Amino acid sequence: MNPLRPSRSGLRRTNPCESALFVGAFRQRLKRNTLVTLIHRHARAAGIDKQVNTHTFRRSCVTHMLRGGANIRLIQELLGHSHLATTQIFTRNVSVDLKAARRRHHPRGKIDKRKPYR
Repeated sequence: MNPLRPSRSGLRRTNPCESALFVGAFRQRLKRNTLVTLIHRHARAAGIDKQVNTHTFRRSCVTHMLRGGANIRLIQELLGHSHLATTQIFTRNVSVDLKAARRRHHPRGKIDKRKPYR
């Protein structure tokens, strides 16, 4: 081996799809414009009249994962956040849902607040 020639393993490029969340038919990373088009198309097909964009899609995915019991640290890694506090912003919607569920299902949540509990 020629000592002036770098090893091929050092020149090997990583597969761009290894870190991609969405890949296309040819196993290539989806471009942002393609993803936006897909999101808009599926939103229209679902009858969603509100403005939907990639950030809406991102927030929806995280909210569904949290409601399903996903670990916040795993979500932090998936989103690429360096600080947990940034990821915890997404938990606000889930906290409201938990409070509403507690009011509906917990025995003490059903007590009329105007009447003292005896």
